[in-house]
Amino acid sequence: MSRSGSDAADKPGEMTPRPDADRPEDPDTDVFVVRAASAPERQFLSSRMRFLATTVETAGRYSFLAVDVPVGGGLRPHVHPEADEWFYVLQGDPVVHVDDRAFTLAEGDFVHIPMGTTHWFEVLDAPVKVLAGYCPAGEELAFL
Repeated sequence: MSRSGSDAADKPGEMTPRPDADRPEDPDTDVFVVRAASAPERQFLSSRMRFLATTVETAGRYSFLAVDVPVGGGLRPHVHPEADEWFYVLQGDPVVHVDDRAFTLAEGDFVHIPMGTTHWFEVLDAPVKVLAGYCPAGEELAFL
């Protein structure tokens, strides 16, 4: 199916309407597209975060973020008591600490951090770009 060039969803800042917009009680059939041009972006400490999918778009199932962190950036030790977190490294070599273990990640590496686990990461040598997310969603709302 092709879309018309004049479709509102193809304009920057617009979201593609959900096909089941009249049935929000049925999240398993939700289909949505968040255009990169319309993804909210925020600065948190020294990091830039782009919110590609939040609890709002996913009916609370998961969130999906793109995060850029400069050298010297990262987070202090923290815990998400009600959500798993994950990171996929697009660029750089962050050092991820999970409880008493440390992992130096590289491009293409993935780390899953179970809920209730103390974790943090450091960016030591070069800027880092990661995709990140929470399951279930909601933790990302603290940054919006």
